[in-house]
Amino acid sequence: MNSRQKIYLTAQNPSKNIYRFYTIFTSKDLFGFTCIHTCYGRTGTKGRLKSYAFLEENKAESFLNKLLKKRMTSSKRIGVDYKNVS
Repeated sequence: MNSRQKIYLTAQNPSKNIYRFYTIFTSKDLFGFTCIHTCYGRTGTKGRLKSYAFLEENKAESFLNKLLKKRMTSSKRIGVDYKNVS
């Protein structure tokens, strides 16, 4: 995994009034932890920010893959696919 990585996803369907965004970015902190930060919400709002820290990089990668896999099943949950715009 890159020490800094940013993924920006959007899901939009005007007929269903769905305008969502999901941003994932990774970084390393001063103690060597790999941090994954997610920010999500309705487009045009500041969204909600959550952060996760992992000592082992492989666990961070596994968590990141799990997050992306869930975003890719959005059509079943909200009726709209997320598109990568980063």
